Amino acid sequence: MSGFHIGGNTKTCMNKVPGISLGLDVGGSHVTAAVVDASLWRGQSLRLVRNEMDSFGTASEIIASVAGCIKEALDGGQPVNEIGIAFPGPFDYENGICRILNVGGKFEQMFGLDIGEALKEATGMTDTLFRFYNDAHCFAVGAYALNGLKSERTVFLTLGSGFGSSFMEDGRLVTHHPALPVQGAFYNEPFRESIADDYFSTRWFHRTYEQATGQALAGVRELAEMHSGAVSGIFHEFGANLGEFLRPWLEKFECDELVIGGNIARASHLFWNALENELKSLDSKVNVVFCDDTEACILIGAAGLARQEGVARDQALPLREDQFAD
Repeated sequence: MSGFHIGGNTKTCMNKVPGISLGLDVGGSHVTAAVVDASLWRGQSLRLVRNEMDSFGTASEIIASVAGCIKEALDGGQPVNEIGIAFPGPFDYENGICRILNVGGKFEQMFGLDIGEALKEATGMTDTLFRFYNDAHCFAVGAYALNGLKSERTVFLTLGSGFGSSFMEDGRLVTHHPALPVQGAFYNEPFRESIADDYFSTRWFHRTYEQATGQALAGVRELAEMHSGAVSGIFHEFGANLGEFLRPWLEKFECDELVIGGNIARASHLFWNALENELKSLDSKVNVVFCDDTEACILIGAAGLARQEGVARDQALPLREDQFAD
């Protein structure tokens, strides 16, 4: 996965639809799918299929929900050769096996299951390549393509129920780099009294708001719609903390573009000034992009990554005289 690169020419198999793949985003309460033409990248209109799903349900119920979404997205259309699925971790992405356990109950009934094989059986798509990816990596691939980025060293963040992060060098995903965290992500890095994930996710807003007001918070969207000094202070503190955490990493990685997505990014107007103020001391200017179409980026990224693997697989197969068209 770390070798994925935007662009490139490939041969087209006569019996396949060139560039067409399916992208899925599996979340805690829903699954979303879209057919993606990876040869277009920018400018395409995605027809999203979004179905509710109970991630606390049994393995068979969850598989049925995901399989149903796949079938609905492909109903009446061209068959696809690859399906890329963004799935939350812990997860064995290479082998398609769920490793989620003791993290709140979501998807725990799937622990140890070969989800790729289960989905092939449930959909009847036995000849289709099912591949699984970290959703932050999918976001990076999709955001880089959709925004037409040309940055040399790019840091991507998804701010939501967790603190997602990924990195690119010259348009290529990198998971190991001397200037990056050993685990290839920011979430577990120390910050203040805990780790980064505790400060740059929705949990921090819930906890901070309750401490400040004694009241429970429904969500960050609700908080962003409030107008009070206390709320302004909470978002300012969030932006300042984020900048303080990122500054040494951006400096070390020599980042020239920072792309921020996720639900919290929709409230960027409330924390941008504080974040910008913290980043002013960087030796080199970093262009900051707030992405308001995170889901589309994830879907396009998942489909693109799967397409890349599908092309590599096809090129590795023994060739027949009639297999490829010019």
